[in-house]
Amino acid sequence: MPTFKSGRTNVVMGICGETVASKIISGAGTTQIKLGGGVLRSITVDIVGTGTIQLKDGPDSAGNFQALLGAAAITPTAVGPLFNPGRPLSFRDGLQIVTGGAGSEYEIQFD
Repeated sequence: MPTFKSGRTNVVMGICGETVASKIISGAGTTQIKLGGGVLRSITVDIVGTGTIQLKDGPDSAGNFQALLGAAAITPTAVGPLFNPGRPLSFRDGLQIVTGGAGSEYEIQFD
């Protein structure tokens, strides 16, 4: 897969062969995946540890963030899809991922 923008890759999704951007996140921290509007295609838990994940839309013009998929962080309990790839989630201002805990790894696919 071709790599671009510091660890981001393109992946082919579904039977139609649609290409989307993909980013692997591991460890605790805050990662700004994209600035500006877009679509979250899927989140896959690659490694389950003691981690949590929270999705945010932002920053808006005032620097604020809005929670996506509920205000509380999600604690994955199994390897596999965390977010339904058949129902993409739109974001308006940007996509920020906040991870906590240790030992977990997530693959984020987005446009």
